[in-house]
Formats: sequence, C-alpha cells, structure tokens
Amino acid sequence: MQILRADTAINVKIGVAVAVADGLTPVTNLSLATADEAELLKSNTTATASIAANAFGAITNADGWYWLTLSAGNVDTEGLLTICINDDDLILPLWGHFMVMSVSAFDALFGAAGSGYIGDITTIKQVLTGNWAIINNQLIMYDTDGTTALYTFNLTQGGTASSFNPDKREVV
Repeated sequence: MQILRADTAINVKIGVAVAVADGLTPVTNLSLATADEAELLKSNTTATASIAANAFGAITNADGWYWLTLSAGNVDTEGLLTICINDDDLILPLWGHFMVMSVSAFDALFGAAGSGYIGDITTIKQVLTGNWAIINNQLIMYDTDGTTALYTFNLTQGGTASSFNPDKREVV
C-alpha cells in the first residue's frame, strides 16, 4: 500500500491489467474513458467518485502496469483510498489501495531534512554534541555553532545554584 500526502496531486502506479480471456496476458490498451468502471472510494464513505477523466496511461515496457494521476481533490480525505478499474470485455478487475495521510503527518515521516522527525533527530544530535552553560541559574543548550541557544532551562536547588553544580560543558 502506498502512502499519499493529503491534498497533493500525484502520479501513482496501478496494475497489473490482464486479459479477461485468460487471466494472464498483459493488457496495454486500457482506457479509463471507455472502461465500465473507473472509480475511487474514499475513507468512511459509500459514495464513489469517477476518475474516468483523470490522466492515465500504460507504462512503457511494464506489461499491464499503468500510471494514474490523482488530483488534490482525489486525495482530500484522510484514510484508505481504493481505486477500482474494470472493463468487462477487456480486463479482470483492477484495484489499488492507498493510505492518505494528513500533510503534517506525511511531512513528519517523509519531509525534507530540518522538518518533522528528521528535524527532531537533528536537534537531538545538536543537544548531544553542542556546548552548554549555566548562567544565572539557567541551563542553556547551544547549537553546534556554540552561540545559538536551542533550549533554556531554569535550574533550582533550594532556589539557587550550588557549588556542586557544574557551570559549563564543552565538547572535547
């Protein structure tokens, strides 16, 4: 099952289309416009939406595999998305299942560096490898550049820092 980003157009692969006559021969001339069914079913609904007008085409040298363009409107509902394509005289029923995730959840998992979990890992590394200092009863954790504060914590032990507390951390 492919995971899709909500509200974002994408080309997906769907296949393999095989001849109804023998269930084996790849079909490369399928058209959504002439198919008996070309529908999508969104999560938590019994209604279907036609995809007959969506861009669709055979993948060269892929024997029965097709690409299908899903518009942002096709993927505007989070949850399971099912594509159903059938041409009773040409192919056996063809379907694909996709999981539509919210933009923020998708970006957290698959986003560019500096965002989501990838960004969290980068920050953790900076905290572990960066310098820190205790100034005026505050622990300040710095970026690896040594000057940009990432986190600041108030420190108290009876309201003040004691002589047993360190006052600086430097990477060696």
